[in-house]
Amino acid sequence: MFSSADYANRQILIQRKNLLYVCRLAVKSLIDKSCFQNIEEGLDELHNFAVILEHVLSHRLKPHVNWFGTEEPRAFWGFVKVACRRLQNNCFEKIECLSGIRSPFAKGRAWIRMVLMEKRLSEYMTEALAQNKLLTDYYEEGAIMLTEDASVLAGILVSLNAIDFNFCLKEKDLCLLGSSKCTAIDYTPYLKFETSCEGRFNDWIELNSLQSENHVTCISSQQQPIGCGSDSAEVWTERYQKLLEKYTTLCKQKSYLEELGVVRDRQLEENSKHKRHLVDILSRKDEEMRRERQQLEAVILELQQQLSDRKSLEEYLLQQCQGNVDADVLESLSLHRFRHSSDSYDKVSHDRYTFFRLSCFSILGFFLLFILVFCVVPIYLYRYFCMV
Repeated sequence: MFSSADYANRQILIQRKNLLYVCRLAVKSLIDKSCFQNIEEGLDELHNFAVILEHVLSHRLKPHVNWFGTEEPRAFWGFVKVACRRLQNNCFEKIECLSGIRSPFAKGRAWIRMVLMEKRLSEYMTEALAQNKLLTDYYEEGAIMLTEDASVLAGILVSLNAIDFNFCLKEKDLCLLGSSKCTAIDYTPYLKFETSCEGRFNDWIELNSLQSENHVTCISSQQQPIGCGSDSAEVWTERYQKLLEKYTTLCKQKSYLEELGVVRDRQLEENSKHKRHLVDILSRKDEEMRRERQQLEAVILELQQQLSDRKSLEEYLLQQCQGNVDADVLESLSLHRFRHSSDSYDKVSHDRYTFFRLSCFSILGFFLLFILVFCVVPIYLYRYFCMV
């Protein structure tokens, strides 16, 4: 007989196994469905997978205790938001900004659809599984998220990155996401078993071989196996139509990608021309800056030479004031002073000569003006009056 604790652990193990296996089947069914049609909102396989993933993330999730001490079911949205908040370019702000959803259950379901479109579901799961402390805070013992199966499940979810999911998160659809706290899983797609045409044909051959061995009246070899006539033709026709649609879509995508490649090549060529033009401009600027640098270096050297001469002159004057000037130093500095004094004398003499010339011209001008006013003008006035 099992004890109550053993029975409870066994039930938890069975729940965990069921969720893991049905999640694998849901992923496989989505991949098979994507080979023949686009995965869009309203597809039964997609809805069932979202429900299964919600059950996986909510398995053994600790309930929320309110102010009155009663326990309320908790949504996995709170755990995912806290565990993956450091993930770069996360979509939590987009989920919070969606109008029409308020409950954490609806936000969690909208998050599942958005990360499927972004092809980052496995990345979020891996980031959440790395937060060991948060896992123990949010989940009870025996939860799927606390076992190694969760890491295996995160690896399985990587295969969903090959599928292009198309969702339109409108307000009326978002209201339906939060219509109930718990959604039931549909197990019927994974429990039905239909024998394919090939399987029925193999069964018919095996049955004929057994009957021939036992010498029993067997089915005529010309008889067609049951279920492999019109049904198989319809099945193969349907498959052909789906493959033809997929081939047409791929051809359109190929032509679009070729046109996009031509546009990208043209843009790349224009960018390369622009780059060469910029490189030429930079080379010319570099050459101009190099010449300016050489000129500035020459000016700096000249200023340094003048500064050193001035310092030597100051030292000479200081030594002369103290009376400790050497003969060689005195001779060199006197020669330097003589040069400076001769230059200053030439400059002063040139200024005096210029001033003298200007003074002479001004005196001569005043003298001529005086003669004109006091000598020439009276004579002309006298002649004028005499004639009158």
